[in-house]
Amino acid sequence: MGNRETTVLVLLDAFRWDYLDAQNTPSLWSMRGRGRYVRRLRPSLGFCERTELLTGAYPVTTGNFTAIGYDPSGSPFQRLHPLLNLLTPLDQRCRVRSVLRRVLTHTLRRLGIRMPIFQIPFDQLRFFALTEDRRDHFDAQAFAVESLVDVMRANGRRAYAGAFTALGKPNGDDENRIRLTLTHISAEYDLYLIYLGEPDRVGHRYGPDSTQRPAMTRQIDAQIRRLQDAFGNHFDAVHWVILGDHGMVQVNRQVDAGAVLHAAARRHGLRLGRDYHVFLDSTMVRVWTLDPQFTQLFAQVFTRPPLAGLGQLMTRSLADKLHIPPPGKRYGDLIWWCDPGVLVFPDYFHVAQPVKGMHGYEPGLPESQGMALVVSPRVSPSEVAQGELIDVCPTLCDLMNLHHPAQNQGTSFLER
Repeated sequence: MGNRETTVLVLLDAFRWDYLDAQNTPSLWSMRGRGRYVRRLRPSLGFCERTELLTGAYPVTTGNFTAIGYDPSGSPFQRLHPLLNLLTPLDQRCRVRSVLRRVLTHTLRRLGIRMPIFQIPFDQLRFFALTEDRRDHFDAQAFAVESLVDVMRANGRRAYAGAFTALGKPNGDDENRIRLTLTHISAEYDLYLIYLGEPDRVGHRYGPDSTQRPAMTRQIDAQIRRLQDAFGNHFDAVHWVILGDHGMVQVNRQVDAGAVLHAAARRHGLRLGRDYHVFLDSTMVRVWTLDPQFTQLFAQVFTRPPLAGLGQLMTRSLADKLHIPPPGKRYGDLIWWCDPGVLVFPDYFHVAQPVKGMHGYEPGLPESQGMALVVSPRVSPSEVAQGELIDVCPTLCDLMNLHHPAQNQGTSFLER
């Protein structure tokens, strides 16, 4: 038995708030009655949850909104543009596409390029770059604002992040991440960050209402129990934060928004890469134009059939309400945001088969929300009806007796 205490954050990716129940998650259900239970946790809109988690700040403050942004000067593919242009015709052939992309992915890794190519067209890669994963989260000043990691470093604290996650960071499956964690318990870090991705995988592939979901939640519960036993056997005191960072919405409609957009562009003599750029997220279509009149043209496409009534164009006032950056050059001159359950397919992440569950919809929708459990000798049992993802960072700081990051906008669950 050690003579130290530690804090453990377990991030359950896309573990929706209503996945928690006595039958399939008895260990988590027990923790619910022994600590601070945040029944529903609201994320911000977008796909940069880890930035919120580690800074306690909204996307409009950190500048991180979607995982990939328009950034020609910062794109790691800029110098490979001639080669990628040559490969583009081959990439458009279905029979060789998957093999070609596997080979290119392996080659890029050997060249030290961490950004995955996903399903982004080869001749468009040079216009895009990672946002929150551009730098390792655990490097000094990795974000545009002070982070939990910066505060820890300034106070001589250590974090183990080998079992956490980032785009382009291969560390195996959930079981491997648990093994990595268990082999580092003896090093007695001040904070352990553990990522379990099975809820996200199952939710996307089968849908949040699928028959496969209960087996997944039982597996997660057993893994949490193993972690509890291992940490409990080594440390005198363990402060637990179990986090479902967002929810998952059942997909009920697909729309090939990219095809609609490109068809409209061709009718007006516009060419992708010369006159406009587009990024197809699963729940958003983002467009950049080189002429203001083109912006108006594309805006009309989104307000007419077949896209009319399936989403809305992001405005500055709506962006302010959602605490995200307004439309602009980083994330799109136009941002079309899908209504809940509507899926852009194909997109730049999925081309072979559409997913059955998705996130990135209205954050206030119950199905979009996760949950949180904080169990610690210093926390009395109680239930909080609603929290936000930005509240996790100050909570972790309080558990470790650290000051909050300078731009923190969350409220610690210990204050609830």
